Amino acid sequence: MSLNILLVDDDPTIAPVVEDVLNHEKVDMHFDTVASGQACLEKLRAGFSGLVFMDIMMPGMDGWQTIEKVVEEGLTLGIAISMFTAAGDPPAQSRVLAEHVVNYVRKPFTAQQLMDAVDDARMMLAH
Repeated sequence: MSLNILLVDDDPTIAPVVEDVLNHEKVDMHFDTVASGQACLEKLRAGFSGLVFMDIMMPGMDGWQTIEKVVEEGLTLGIAISMFTAAGDPPAQSRVLAEHVVNYVRKPFTAQQLMDAVDDARMMLAH
């Protein structure tokens, strides 16, 4: 079963690496990328469903603020969010939003971490 994957990250060097790793791991997917929280919201409003890799540190609206908007607008149905972070443990304010996050992928990431996120998303979306 093909999985829609949306990478939300303002660093243009991340998307080709993530896509290459997932292709190498033979993930059946449709891969898309946007560079901001606002662009992510537009994709979700347009009906995107699947796995969202959400960078935490982005200019303007960060990953946590984006998830707050996703929840406020009722856009959580049909998506699994995996946080992408170079930071350490999630901040305290994220505890409220933790139920909307499947897992955390730390940068620099391994192929196994990406595959774990894909597997977790598939399991969550199947229910």
